[in-house]
Amino acid sequence: MFENLKGKKVTIFLNCSSWSEYRVTGEVTGADDTWMHLKRKNDEDIVRISEIKRILIQNSR
Repeated sequence: MFENLKGKKVTIFLNCSSWSEYRVTGEVTGADDTWMHLKRKNDEDIVRISEIKRILIQNSR
């Protein structure tokens, strides 16, 4: 489902609690049925897909 996002820069909003949300911005390096991998500056984050509230795909200019 998320294979077409590979190589694109995205902002992912996670629903961490009922009172606040958390966002992660990075380039999608891969995804499977459970996890999405994001490359950020000098780091890599792994996000559980079931925790994603919404995804903002950033324009590449």
